[in-house]
Amino acid sequence: MLSSSTTADDLKTVLNEFDHCFDTFHYGTKGRYSKMINPILHQELPQPRRTTFSCKRSPSFYIPQTQVSVNELYVYGAAGRPFLDSRCRPMPYSVAMLGEECWKHCWHYFGPLSKQCPLYHCQVCTYCSMFGSTMRLHKDNGYQSEDGDLAGTTAPSDTNSHIFGTDVMVVTLKDSMKFHLVPPPSGSTHRATQQQYMKEKMQSKGKVIELDEYSIYIHSAHDDELYMHGLEFDSTTKKLQTNKTRFAFVFGWLCKSKMYHASEHNDASNRCF
Repeated sequence: MLSSSTTADDLKTVLNEFDHCFDTFHYGTKGRYSKMINPILHQELPQPRRTTFSCKRSPSFYIPQTQVSVNELYVYGAAGRPFLDSRCRPMPYSVAMLGEECWKHCWHYFGPLSKQCPLYHCQVCTYCSMFGSTMRLHKDNGYQSEDGDLAGTTAPSDTNSHIFGTDVMVVTLKDSMKFHLVPPPSGSTHRATQQQYMKEKMQSKGKVIELDEYSIYIHSAHDDELYMHGLEFDSTTKKLQTNKTRFAFVFGWLCKSKMYHASEHNDASNRCF
């Protein structure tokens, strides 16, 4: 249905029918920390739709004082996002098996920390070419400073959930996109800021990796420290009369958790408690 859409309005109508499948997500009108926010689910903004899954840390349990059942789930800490965007659901067996089988298949390519156990967190990102879906240049986990502390990340070191030193595994379904690994500007170290990368137009000087359907890409902790990365559809997709869609299953290892409502209803099952 997504691929058969011929206009942005048609695509938005289809997505709206399945908005319960996506996490609530808001975009700051004046940047990540802006108090004025827009919901993206019913608009044509380029941010991908997201659906977040986590393996349970323990069985669901009931809180008599609030008359609510909850799940303890791992949560990806994103600095500056509104509290209402904190969404997560128990990982379906099929998604867990996809992550485990791909992890086994690629085990020899992972770093030492990532070889210890299968991945237990997944964010599914839905990219649609008619919305100009893209991922701006960024780093996920910063770098380790000379005194051993975590630095250069958008989340404080005490709340950052991504385990430093672990990799990220991305499995692609449907249409391909171009993944950019962008080195630091000339004369700078890997600690260069995002402003420096953008000022010197470094994206044109990076490595480009085609993420095709059924491909497995491992973004190593080393690459995240040295490079910024971004993502975009091929420029030729703008000339097409139909939508291109990429589903990216982004698996990772996290260390922070929160309590979430446990409910059979989609509108409550992924709400932060």
